Amino acid sequence: AENRIAFEISCLEKIFEEMAKNTSKVAYGISEVTNAVNSGAVSELLVLDNIVRSKNLESLMDIVENMSGEVIVVSSEHEGGKQLESLGGVAALLRYPIK
Repeated sequence: AENRIAFEISCLEKIFEEMAKNTSKVAYGISEVTNAVNSGAVSELLVLDNIVRSKNLESLMDIVENMSGEVIVVSSEHEGGKQLESLGGVAALLRYPIK
């Protein structure tokens, strides 16, 4: 379990690093991430475990996996989950900027 938490937090740190660099290679929030997924730009999709079903994100997750992207479901039980929740519960690292 500790390895899983460390992995989830390292994925979130990558998101925050890209945000700090201001490279536009990050999308967060449902609508922004949906646009990125539909553009085929998502390399890693992070989704908070407790919103997967409530926001019908299964189809987005399938699209990312079908385009050779990685889907990481983040537990809402630790600090990393709370950070992801502050971004709307969903965030993505992009292969290329789409803005």
